[in-house]
Amino acid sequence: MQKGRRYLLLIIIFSFLILLFSITTIIINKDGVRFVLPSVSELHTIYIPVLLKSDQQSPYEKKPIRGVEVYSRPFSEYAENYNGLILKYTIHFTDIIPEPLTQPNWTKPDGIFQNDDRRYGGFQGSPSWMNGNQPTCKLPLPEFWNLWAAIAKEAVSRYDLDYMSVWVEPDVYYIGAEYYFGCIGSDYASGVEYAEFYNFVYSAIKSEYPDLQILAGELADPSQAFFLGFLDTVHEFDGISFHGYTYCSEYSYFDISNKIESIKSLTQDKPVWLSETSVITSLNENSICYENSPAVEQLQVEHYKIVEQDNRLDGFLWFTLNDSGWRYSSMMRRDRLKPVGCYYNQMNECADFAP
Repeated sequence: MQKGRRYLLLIIIFSFLILLFSITTIIINKDGVRFVLPSVSELHTIYIPVLLKSDQQSPYEKKPIRGVEVYSRPFSEYAENYNGLILKYTIHFTDIIPEPLTQPNWTKPDGIFQNDDRRYGGFQGSPSWMNGNQPTCKLPLPEFWNLWAAIAKEAVSRYDLDYMSVWVEPDVYYIGAEYYFGCIGSDYASGVEYAEFYNFVYSAIKSEYPDLQILAGELADPSQAFFLGFLDTVHEFDGISFHGYTYCSEYSYFDISNKIESIKSLTQDKPVWLSETSVITSLNENSICYENSPAVEQLQVEHYKIVEQDNRLDGFLWFTLNDSGWRYSSMMRRDRLKPVGCYYNQMNECADFAP
């Protein structure tokens, strides 16, 4: 009787497994086994860790360089206390040279970089007089490339930069007058256009600053045709930077991981930088993503821990230290650090401070 019951139990288990596998998409990668049920959001995706035997070195044996982006001087003075980390500031050309035939105005970026071990400058935008009266997120006209590169070179020298990226989210279309980044386009031809500009800037600056790492990007989505157009046209580049965010309501590292794999597979293992990342939150007190929620704050810390263990990355930058970041995902909440900021600064407890 007991033997018969065991056979019956085995039949039930095998029947269930056959049904599960017949309706489920299964993805196996370094993150484990991913079961995706049809018409179910990623919030309900099930991950089961597995060990896969491999002769290759584990991508999680050492950590990438880490850093943070800042918006203004008072906060950079606090951030610079982080020993051995990278401080990033995005330099907008519309702030530096808003009018033709004028000297560059370095008022905004001056004082950002002071005692930092490593410095990262993001270079973005062109004033309308430089790009044919187009939105400021468009590339400058070819006749102004030399001037744009000369100003960027002056910034490299002025702030003793270790890293720079040429443009921010070039692979998106123009979506409105207030859009500050990107807007070259996501298609193949736009990637070619960007690569030609990048080639010029790279050649103009690298010859004088050979140790400077000049990154392409910062891409919004490396899976688009834009990236292929860039790769088919670019001559030399020191690495690729991209942006990767996740939502607290359906947290997953899967999309960011896929972006890394996509870049690695197409660039012969060139350096890869996650130049913007965080967990998107909300100011709505009724939202499950309310930024003051202890669960949401802890999720930001957990995301940071996952990213810093990903050795496929050469570096990553949290966006941002101060201000709101992208949808209230910064390390600070007005006058104090969030837990993720405390973790970043290797503090045991969060303490109020007045920057």
